[in-house]
Amino acid sequence: MTVEQVAQFTGYNKNSVSKWCSKRQLQSFFIRQRYQIPKEYLLDFLVSRYFIGITVKSFKHQKFNEQIRKLRDAGQN
Repeated sequence: MTVEQVAQFTGYNKNSVSKWCSKRQLQSFFIRQRYQIPKEYLLDFLVSRYFIGITVKSFKHQKFNEQIRKLRDAGQN
């Protein structure tokens, strides 16, 4: 996936996604002057402590956290 696609999917700005890649918080490949993010790397990132701990959350991030909590709660019952 491209930085733009990840930004659209997560609800965050392209600059945030690029920063995550450059700081290696989101694993990616730098090919032809662009970050390429494999879907499995994105999934790992979405459930990481770093992503869940982001202070300023996008609306999509808030919804994602709600879904994770529901799944976790359902698994404990």
